[in-house]
Amino acid sequence: MFRLNILQKVWSSQSQQFQKCTFIKPSYLPYTSSYFIFNIFKNKNQDKENEAKKKFEEGVNYMKQRNFKEAISSFNSTIELLKGFGEKNTGMLNSYYQIGNAYYFQEDYENAIDYYRRALYLGVNTFGEKSIYLLNVYNSIGIYYENQNDLDQALQNYEAALQIGVHNYKKKHPTLGNLATNIGGIYHKKGDYDTAFHYYSQALDVYLETLPEEHPAIATVYNNIGSVAHNQGDFSKGLEFYQKALKIKAKLMGENHPALSTIYVNLGSVYYNIKKYKEAKENLEKGLKLEMKVSGENSINVGHIYNSLGLVSEAEKNFEEALAHYKKSLEIYEKLGPNTKTQIETICKNIINIYEQMGAPEKAKEYESKLMPNNS
Repeated sequence: MFRLNILQKVWSSQSQQFQKCTFIKPSYLPYTSSYFIFNIFKNKNQDKENEAKKKFEEGVNYMKQRNFKEAISSFNSTIELLKGFGEKNTGMLNSYYQIGNAYYFQEDYENAIDYYRRALYLGVNTFGEKSIYLLNVYNSIGIYYENQNDLDQALQNYEAALQIGVHNYKKKHPTLGNLATNIGGIYHKKGDYDTAFHYYSQALDVYLETLPEEHPAIATVYNNIGSVAHNQGDFSKGLEFYQKALKIKAKLMGENHPALSTIYVNLGSVYYNIKKYKEAKENLEKGLKLEMKVSGENSINVGHIYNSLGLVSEAEKNFEEALAHYKKSLEIYEKLGPNTKTQIETICKNIINIYEQMGAPEKAKEYESKLMPNNS
């Protein structure tokens, strides 16, 4: 999943605004070979084919164990064994693809995209542009570009994957829901909430016909629809869909599972917007506790949640508590280095505002100095 900053106060002399709330994005980079059929065309060397299949399955097992170095070695061996059969076989294509996955999970994105492109080139030239074998390749390239924040390239590849899915699946299939969710996520990031809602609704329609009612993918889409409504100012609808998402995930995983942190934080955000501060605080505190299990006590997401708790306390005029939360947030951001400059400035302005409301201008000046150019 990925996150956007939430409930982060933007300094303004006229109003207080908040950044977009979080939406959950599933990542579809399969470990197994089940999606691609291992197929050798016109093969006359059964022993070599069996050896190639054995190496390929060995690589799959290493992927499941997250032993990516050995997985890459096994898939490379598969490729070498298959070269004598010509390129028109799915085993070679999927070996390139899985090597890309292995590099991706090691955060070696340069090699990951290189192998995804090899798989794509091989697939287009041997199986055709609409081959089902290319669906996951396009989708993974889309994920790569999205994580590089190249949203236009990500969208182009997700749409190519969806076109292939629509062409090959003659009726509704969960994969089409996955792809629609990914495309909705790009429009969500772009701030085009109407289009995001369109794709999320398509995904939900597919999921409700093809998956159990309490499937995690349905919870994801409920959360994302809630986020769209929330960002458009429809807080009651946002609350409704966040609660639907929470109900499913809590039943599947338990109320204290770390995967629920995003939904609790989103609920806290919408409760803040409708001035239900008690409920906002309760959900943010739950989200904080679970987020610490996911990313540790000093992650940027934990910093965001402390800032959000500060905003709630400030709205309740509990200035001492607000200061404690803001200072904890600032402490985390300062530990994370120069990439959090914007967050540090925001928190300092929040703290200054509190001290001014408390009639303590001297203390406010301590934080004004942090905003000076030579301290940035």
